[in-house]
Amino acid sequence: MIKKLLLVFLTTFVLFSCEKEKNASTSSSASGAYHLTAKFNGTLIDFSASLAAEKYLDPSNGYTISVLGIGGTANSSLPAFDFIIQSDSEIKAKTYNESTDGMLVSYSDKNFNTYDEDDQFTITISSITNTEVRGTFAGKMIKSGSMEVINVTDGSFKAKIY
Repeated sequence: MIKKLLLVFLTTFVLFSCEKEKNASTSSSASGAYHLTAKFNGTLIDFSASLAAEKYLDPSNGYTISVLGIGGTANSSLPAFDFIIQSDSEIKAKTYNESTDGMLVSYSDKNFNTYDEDDQFTITISSITNTEVRGTFAGKMIKSGSMEVINVTDGSFKAKIY
């Protein structure tokens, strides 16, 4: 069910992204600016070209926060990074871990390769309100259909909740 929610969120976001949203989430990761960045095997990637978050109560899956960042251009929506956290209680500032919490993380590179989180991936929400969410993340991701592993370090985000 969580993968279906991710697909719906990603599709909706890509189809309905508009220039207003792109301007609202600057590509600068300067302090205070909306951003989503991380190092993938040591290479810094910025997913702030188009960035949004949603916070809602899903009758089937509980409280949900989802964040999607796209680092592509007008001609390409890749690379992309997104995550969803679901909980029986309201999402709050704390560390969420793939092995103990309802969480899904996905990364698509410029070559259309997709990666999913392993069981040690963590997301720390440092602040969440009705208008924005911020935090950090790190862990390993595994390429779909193979055993290739990439290390994700220094992940940071601040996203406006729509």
